[in-house]
Amino acid sequence: MKTYIHDYDKKLEREIINLKSSEVSKHNQKLILDFYDYNYANDISKPRMVRQIGILKIGGLFLKKDFEQARVQDFQRFIAHLKQLNRAPDTIYTYKSTIKVFYKWINGGKDYSECVAWFTGGKKRSTKLPRK
Repeated sequence: MKTYIHDYDKKLEREIINLKSSEVSKHNQKLILDFYDYNYANDISKPRMVRQIGILKIGGLFLKKDFEQARVQDFQRFIAHLKQLNRAPDTIYTYKSTIKVFYKWINGGKDYSECVAWFTGGKKRSTKLPRK
């Protein structure tokens, strides 16, 4: 794997320890760690895996139920909660993307679960420089 300026091995270790000591259900912890193993085996970058674990841990804490039991309304409340915390649109986009990929993995790489299929909105940045 790639060498990084920051010690992402330590950050990954710390995220995993934080996940295991959190109030996320054991079932969800196992799913998150299995997803981590899958991504590690598929050469996903360490910074991305650190971010994914953190996002999924926050989602698990918010939902307070097994991921497979989540419904559309649960994720609507979660996204609304992120917006109420004044999270940047790019941050919310990252949360949605991570959760969507996670649910696709749960479904064996087929379709997105109904509870996250409604996620829309992406980065719509202009690549043009502003006119003078």
